[in-house]
Amino acid sequence: MNNKSSSHSGLSLHEAFEKAHIDQYRAVRVNIESSDSSSIVNIEEFEKVLQQALIGWQSRSSKKVDFQSRVRSAHLKIDAKFSELIPICLKKFGFEFHHCTPEYIFLHRWIATEEKNTYPPFCQHYIGTGGCVVDFKTEEILLITEKINIRTDLPKHVKPFKIPGGQLEKHEFIEEGCVREVWEETSVETNFRGILGFRYKKDFRFGVPDIYYICLLEPKSQEHKDAIAACPNEIDLCQWTPLEEYYKLDGLSKVQQHVRSLIKRYHEMRKTNPSECDKLLFKSTVQSSEHFDNSDPELLELLYPNIN
Repeated sequence: MNNKSSSHSGLSLHEAFEKAHIDQYRAVRVNIESSDSSSIVNIEEFEKVLQQALIGWQSRSSKKVDFQSRVRSAHLKIDAKFSELIPICLKKFGFEFHHCTPEYIFLHRWIATEEKNTYPPFCQHYIGTGGCVVDFKTEEILLITEKINIRTDLPKHVKPFKIPGGQLEKHEFIEEGCVREVWEETSVETNFRGILGFRYKKDFRFGVPDIYYICLLEPKSQEHKDAIAACPNEIDLCQWTPLEEYYKLDGLSKVQQHVRSLIKRYHEMRKTNPSECDKLLFKSTVQSSEHFDNSDPELLELLYPNIN
């Protein structure tokens, strides 16, 4: 085995297993995939190769083996084209489902029987953002109503106001996702100012917890502010609402009431102590005083708050 990822595409099964990658947690990873939709894996060959591989991995799973040479678990990432291999892995070789996408199935088996299985589950949380887009010059906030009312405490025909936002996409930073969601729902382009707070919900979609970041943004310009237009698929109404009117709105959800409290606190400090109001915001280590700048394509992580 070496430290290069393996693939069945262009390789025999033997080669794919021999070239398996072992990560820093001593998990061996084998990719069984192909770009050729007509490719077929021989089931008998697969069983034989997997059995031989497991024998070798198990011989290196003991605590007596140096950690850097040890194998603690095995992962099979199997192309969806080869789904006929899944029952074999589950029933005959003791693998378990870990996660899947439309393209592949990821199976896992803990091998180090002398150790507790510490391999983490997949997708433990959803991450969402809400964009508080405020024009402090005119003291207006961007609000929306959605086409579908999912609140059970209100009649179906009632569509309460809220701030725009949505779920982050894969490989998005909070700043990027928030700006994108606001633009998709309202056509307003914005500058990201910072994070005001967040909501943690234990049981969200499919029983998975959700973290919802409440962010402060500003319209890039009057021209961008005037470009407001509701997304025809999701949004029923979007409008600029005077802050004083917003502070008096009825029917807001518990989360949206908290959003309003955060905005009001920031707004009041901005008027009374403008040099200190940004201390209420969490800004990342790559964010300027005015906006988020993700100009580095190699940027993989952000730290909060920026104390430099």
